[in-house]
Amino acid sequence: MVPLDYNNRILVAQGLRRINANRCRFGIRCLLEEGGRRIGEIVSEDLAFVAGPRLNAAGRLEDISFGVKCLVTDDKNEVLGFIRKLEDLNSERKDMETAMVQSATSEIEDLDSSIVDERSGICLYNPKWHSGIVGLIATRIKNLTGMPAVIFAQGDDGLLKGSGRSVRGLNLRDVLANIAAMDPEIFEQFGGHAMAAGMTIRESAYDRFESLFQEELTRQRGDSEWQNTILSDGEITDFDLEAAEQIRCGGPWGQEFEQPVFDGVFEVVDYRLLQEKHLKLRLRSRASDQLANAIYFGYSSFHDRLPQQEDYRVAFQLTVNEYNGKKSPQLNVVYMAENPPVA
Repeated sequence: MVPLDYNNRILVAQGLRRINANRCRFGIRCLLEEGGRRIGEIVSEDLAFVAGPRLNAAGRLEDISFGVKCLVTDDKNEVLGFIRKLEDLNSERKDMETAMVQSATSEIEDLDSSIVDERSGICLYNPKWHSGIVGLIATRIKNLTGMPAVIFAQGDDGLLKGSGRSVRGLNLRDVLANIAAMDPEIFEQFGGHAMAAGMTIRESAYDRFESLFQEELTRQRGDSEWQNTILSDGEITDFDLEAAEQIRCGGPWGQEFEQPVFDGVFEVVDYRLLQEKHLKLRLRSRASDQLANAIYFGYSSFHDRLPQQEDYRVAFQLTVNEYNGKKSPQLNVVYMAENPPVA
């Protein structure tokens, strides 16, 4: 969630160069290789989606020292033991995240639609949720609803731990600061930045926080809607491996230096559902008649029914998929709309 500004992008780029030259800690190499990545071809997405979640799983569910020791220990056998522990924790984290997302989604669906329409954001608390997963759930709910979201779970000593995710045009840290100005006793502590923030409140203060949160969001939103727009770099007609490799090498990509998103009208040729949530697709471009392999991660979280074999407006990132040592271009779908208007 931290912006890849000028200095941060230099740091990430230089770190990647050192990792790819195998000038990195043994634990980093093992984490990446365990996730099916090869040293020499590591990009920022591999740190975000392969190494990062495994390291974070330790702090989310148990003890962050497992992740720290994995990075600093010189003994290879010890590192491999930590890797196995992190793998187990990450698998457990995935299962818990899936269950919590389903629970949070059900709570939103159970609310009266008129109440949801009146809200400027989503604030949820469930005593059964795990405090180490709330940030991940806030991200999923924000993406699902298009509204800023704060998710709470029980902490220690009657306190609630919350994590929030924002939308474009809203500084979440400023929202919390304004709430603290309205009620100086509301927070035990809070902090963060524009797009993500964390907070601790007393359980007895939850209703008061939710009220102030909605009040402040409504004030800042005014008569407009939150900017839940996907920005496209336009339409492309070639989806070959060379183009995908060029985009891959153009990174590092990240917050406020996002990987390009393209769009176009595609016919759904065929598809299959993976793990009951991801959609693997075969698409045909209406502009070039070219076939393309695509995947829509988390499709079932955003759509109630499977697609038909008809035309859709699709927004996607062009990426490199590697399987069994073979590389191929792949469209990572970020949005699909049925019955697109004719240009």
